[in-house]
Amino acid sequence: MHEDYAMNPSTLGTSLHFLRILKAKSLRDVAEILGRSHTFLARVENGELSISQDDLTRLNQVYGTSLRLAVSHNDGWHEWIEAVYQDFLNGDLNAFYGHQATLQSYAQRVLNGPLHFQYHAMHWVLCVMTRSANTVRVLKMEPVFSKLTEKTRGPLGFLLRMTLFRVAYRTWQLKSANAWLDDAVKIVAHPHLKAVIQLQKAEIGFHRYNRQGALKVNKEAHQTFGFFNNVLRRAEAEIRSELYKKRQLKSDEVDYASLKDKAKTFLLPNLYDEIVVTEGLRAQHLGFLDRATHLLGRLPAAHPQYYFYQAMNYHVRADYHALTDHLKTPPKDYVIPVVFQHGLEFLKAVVEASQPDVIERHLLAYLDAALDQQLYGETRWAQLELSKLYEQTRRYKAATQMVEKITNTIMQA
Repeated sequence: MHEDYAMNPSTLGTSLHFLRILKAKSLRDVAEILGRSHTFLARVENGELSISQDDLTRLNQVYGTSLRLAVSHNDGWHEWIEAVYQDFLNGDLNAFYGHQATLQSYAQRVLNGPLHFQYHAMHWVLCVMTRSANTVRVLKMEPVFSKLTEKTRGPLGFLLRMTLFRVAYRTWQLKSANAWLDDAVKIVAHPHLKAVIQLQKAEIGFHRYNRQGALKVNKEAHQTFGFFNNVLRRAEAEIRSELYKKRQLKSDEVDYASLKDKAKTFLLPNLYDEIVVTEGLRAQHLGFLDRATHLLGRLPAAHPQYYFYQAMNYHVRADYHALTDHLKTPPKDYVIPVVFQHGLEFLKAVVEASQPDVIERHLLAYLDAALDQQLYGETRWAQLELSKLYEQTRRYKAATQMVEKITNTIMQA
């Protein structure tokens, strides 16, 4: 799976397309300034035609850049992207994170050249994968790279698609996340690549209604990783299987300590946090509220998902003084996913002692968002709170209709 990184019209065209989208200009807008037809500019961006230095100079004035036609020495750019790509496939996050510094050394060689877009794309990929994927700064660039994936194949194209999946997943837009994984499947053929995609699909499935299906997909990926001797990805699949394969209705038999040790051993920090979250939520579900508070409270409140779970935990404990203080300090640099926004609005209505109809409105919005993305945990929470509200107000018909709505949605899913 290789891509041509040579200095050719295609790479320069993609960079020009990237800059035009970044400046929010249409083909006709730029073509008019350039004194060319929009079809000419489209063919340049598609790599079908070369561009003169005079035209490029005028485009630089439009975009505020200094792109040049001169061929510069790549000095291992292609090989470096291959290395990043392989570390991602192998699940070696330590090595993957270490590529940030190397990328900076390439900046002066590739910025303002034909590889201008590829540099920015790799910078975004590493930024998303090494930090949270739903910061305001990261999400600002998501529409730009979404539009350019169709033109981008090879290792960079695969990494971009997997990064767009991660952004959608962390903002709990699971339909979009699945769509990006489906798009990634279209550009790969190797079983190992497909297994990585399967592992991500299973990750989504564990948070949705079809956990048994997710376990099956996870198992298939695990077998493939064993065949290719991918130790880190195999460990990731094993941990998730152990974490989710048993139903915790009346007791919890998962050996969380061993799973945490395994996550630490294989340097899987994100998976470690997922284990803590799952353990905390299950403790809460089983009524072990002190344990739930201890576990969930250890997670960084700056993360929107953890912030919401901590807020809901205060509500379950009826600790409304702590909940009020908590709601005053929402995550500053993050975009809170829509489903959690509705959940937080419900909690605000509770601490403000709002009227039942106001609380119901927020709960219904929370439920609809959870059903739309097929989120198991949030659907269960919204249903529980609505059931309490309808019981208090003796609205048994509304309770029955709600249950029917949830059942029908799950059956269709």
